[in-house]
Amino acid sequence: MAKQPKPHLRRTVKLTVVFYVLAVASTLTIINACKKSSPSKPATMPAVTETASNHQTETALVTIANIRQSPEDASINQVMFYEREEIFSIPDAAILTMLQKAYSTGQKVKVTTDPWAGTIKQVAIATPQEIKASHTVSTALPLTAPMHSIDAASLDASLDNAQTINMPAPLPGLTNVIPDLATAQIMFTYFAQQSCNLPGPLGIDQCISFQYVEDGCYARAHKMSWIIMNKYHYSVKKLFSYGNLSVRANKWGGCCVNWWYHVAPLVIINTPQGPKSYVMDPGMFDGPVPMSTWLGAQSNTGCFAGAGVSSYSIQPVTAYWPSGSGGYDTDPDYSLTNGTLVSYSSLKTCP
Repeated sequence: MAKQPKPHLRRTVKLTVVFYVLAVASTLTIINACKKSSPSKPATMPAVTETASNHQTETALVTIANIRQSPEDASINQVMFYEREEIFSIPDAAILTMLQKAYSTGQKVKVTTDPWAGTIKQVAIATPQEIKASHTVSTALPLTAPMHSIDAASLDASLDNAQTINMPAPLPGLTNVIPDLATAQIMFTYFAQQSCNLPGPLGIDQCISFQYVEDGCYARAHKMSWIIMNKYHYSVKKLFSYGNLSVRANKWGGCCVNWWYHVAPLVIINTPQGPKSYVMDPGMFDGPVPMSTWLGAQSNTGCFAGAGVSSYSIQPVTAYWPSGSGGYDTDPDYSLTNGTLVSYSSLKTCP
């Protein structure tokens, strides 16, 4: 899914991401973090507005993951944030200098972005007061499990073997394997029916912003994972992909969207060929798809000639988004999740 290539921008990442896997919390910790009622009150979240030119803008506190030259045009500088999957271009030297300063010192920045154009509009170093007022997430300790490097041109069905997930012993009340694809499709259809672009009624406290795939995959994945565990009572993990990710948003207008990472729930489904690993991603598909299919769909060279997934990481369900500590931040009370879904509920993918 994706946006027609945008001027100056976002085309992906040759960033070699080496994150470490979250420390797997104890059974009691995970139950408390993931198997509780999802709160309806969101955290204070970035302001999203519409400008006179019909471009949606967003202001948020974020942490810089990398600054680089565009792989398509060395005269263009790009920036990636841990809290955003989208890649943004840097329009002028003053903004570049400010971002470089923050990056070198590890400071959070307050940025205003134009997601449709993929550009930074304004930037400032976040003040201590702004950081204190923002919602704080807990960062799990990293483990030594490596990122899995892959060649996008040689993805094959061997990735779909259930052993790939290495699902631990199920928590009390959960089952590791979904019995068949028909059951998984019922679950997927339920997710899709919670989309913010549909009239409802909702079966959960907050609609899920499947209609806005520019960003927010982390919130969508966390909400779906909560449903999988609490409504359907199956185990779930998170699948993170990294690289020069580019997809065509055929469900939302056909534009091209480019990310430096993406995430969705990963489950085991029993098939006639045995248990297989499948991904739930209604923003991209109309049903559960094998892990290899999901990864391959993010290498749309029709949107960007250099598109390709370079690595993936299978994380515990508690993982929310990558963090600068080398691990992943978490959202145990779902306030970040619901806040993001509220902010993105009225937005659309393609201009």
